[in-house]
Amino acid sequence: MTQEQLNTIQEQTKKITNPKLLEVMRTLKKCAEEKTNPEPQYQVDYIDNLMEARLLAPVTVTDMSGENENQMKVQFSHLTNPQNEKYFMVFTDMETMQKNINDISKICVIAVTYKDLSAMLSQPKCAMKGFVIRGHRKLYKAEKIQQRRAYCHKRGYGRA
Repeated sequence: MTQEQLNTIQEQTKKITNPKLLEVMRTLKKCAEEKTNPEPQYQVDYIDNLMEARLLAPVTVTDMSGENENQMKVQFSHLTNPQNEKYFMVFTDMETMQKNINDISKICVIAVTYKDLSAMLSQPKCAMKGFVIRGHRKLYKAEKIQQRRAYCHKRGYGRA
């Protein structure tokens, strides 16, 4: 991959926002703060929007030359909890990332989806236990999201 290609990716990534996901997350947060049960549809909307979202992942480029012309090797930023479990760190948008990372000029940002994260987490050599949406204090273990989505759809909530 060339530096020019990487710069183009960076510019495209900066434009990513997830307004539907953020709206549902705010609604669920408000319900939690008010100690009220959210409507089941909010839970379904949340999971559906999470599945469809393009999230921002801070990475460090470790090798610009991949097997193909447009590939590169990266190392994902992660968080470690007190039990020493590691989680991929992702963000909903650039504004949230800038609030949580001191100097974003030293990192690259790529777009990932839930499907991407799930595929990486399913690899036998993956040391990560899940992913964290930073700025929203949301921790996800991939298998739990799939189980919840299947349950909601089985119950007839949301899109089939």
